[in-house]
This record gives sequence, C-alpha cells and structure tokens, in this order.
Amino acid sequence: MNSQIKQEQVITHIIEEYENELKEISMYLHEEIAQNLYAVFNHLQFLQQHMDKVDRMTINNMIKLTKKTIEDTRQLSTQIHPFFHKGLDGALATFIADTRKNERIEIKYVNDNESKRIPLFTELMIYRIVKDIITTYNDHCRVQKILVETIWGKELHIKIDIEEIEKTTINKDGFSLLYQGVEQRIMLLDGRVDMINLSETQTVINLIIPNVR
Repeated sequence: MNSQIKQEQVITHIIEEYENELKEISMYLHEEIAQNLYAVFNHLQFLQQHMDKVDRMTINNMIKLTKKTIEDTRQLSTQIHPFFHKGLDGALATFIADTRKNERIEIKYVNDNESKRIPLFTELMIYRIVKDIITTYNDHCRVQKILVETIWGKELHIKIDIEEIEKTTINKDGFSLLYQGVEQRIMLLDGRVDMINLSETQTVINLIIPNVR
C-alpha cells in the first residue's frame, strides 16, 4: 500500500511539473508573442491609412495575415494551458466551441449548476481527460453529436454523451488504451469512470470526481 501511495505521489508530482512548464509556455505565447503581433497589427493599420491604392492592397493582405497569426497564437496558448484566464467550465466551453467550429459537428456544453473552483491540478486532469475522449471519438468515428454536461454537487459529475451516425469499426486496442488511461488518471483524483452503451451508436461516459477544494 505504501509503495502504491508513493508511486501515485511521484506521478502526481511529474504531472504538476509538466503542467507548470506548459503554463509558462502558454503565458509567453499570450503575453509576449501575441502582444508583439498585435503591436505590428496596429502599425500596419496606421500605414494603411497613409498609402496609395496599390500599396494599400498589399497592406490589407499583411493585416489579414497578422490578424490570423494573432488568433492562431492565442488559440495555441489556450490549447497548451487552458486555465490561463479560465476555470474548468470556461476551459471546457472554449474547447467545445473550437471543436464545433473546426470539426463541423454538433457538439454542446451544458453547465446547469453554479460553477465552483477545485484544485488546479484536478481541473487540468479533468479537462485533458474530456479533451482526449472527444478527440479520439472525432478521429476514429463518424460522430453525429456530442453533449458534455457538468453537474456540481457533493461530487463533480461530468457526463459525455456521444452519438455516432452509424456503428464504426474501430481499433479496439486503441480505445482500450484510451479508457485505461482515463481510469488511471481519474484514480489519481480519487474518482471513478462509468461507461454505458445505450445502443450500438450511443455511448455515455460518466466521470465522477470528489468535489473538494
């Protein structure tokens, strides 16, 4: 038992150090690179107003490219460390909005309860678990729609309801590794995972984690 506890403590420490490094990278992208790009964007807009028609077209293209680069940089910053300015609900809502935009699938996030703050390590683990599940299904299945719902009570319950267009033949070993990884990470949070196959094309994954500060 002591050996298992020590192993879990070591794993937790490694993950925390890894997340701290990601946070530093995220802050640098958001506060340094994106801000510098925004300064360039402002200068280009100023020049645009003082140029002839031909040069103005060139500047227009540069402005569009700079604006897109700023958006891409800030999106990358959020992907690397989603909690730079947000809690768990904000991070999940942002990820799902980006997924809906980029993947063109019907995906929705619902939080019916008042949001609460739990330890950052717990929030990060939950966020990355939800992200891994949704990304894996999008990559390997023909997904029709996904509903993610958070319910804050004595336990934090996250329900991921996935409906496929048709039952997809997938790499079972790959999904077994996914669920095994999810269970191992949830156990670090003293939580549990329940998976329910409501039909051949609908799967519900429940993540239940103690709601402790």
